[in-house]
Amino acid sequence: MSTSILSSIQNQLNFYGYLIPMVSGNVGNTFVVIIFTRHRTNACSIYLISSAIVNNIYLTFTGYAQIFPFYYGDQTIRAFVLCKIRAYLPSILGLLTKTLIA
Repeated sequence: MSTSILSSIQNQLNFYGYLIPMVSGNVGNTFVVIIFTRHRTNACSIYLISSAIVNNIYLTFTGYAQIFPFYYGDQTIRAFVLCKIRAYLPSILGLLTKTLIA
């Protein structure tokens, strides 16, 4: 196979491969927030709600950070601040999601 075909396949897999878990994860986390805000107000449900909210932010930010360069080019090459934010926020939000559950 040609390298251009493999590059095109890789781009399509990266684009659609992350879009499906991002959408399904956001829908699932939204259902968690809806269900646990209506029925219970104990400490465990508050932890799950906060974890679902942070996880929604995490999935949305990392999803846009993965999909955005396909349409507008990689802006992190030109802007040092965007490069740092793109590396910093996913790691912080991922750790925050894990610590809210534990």
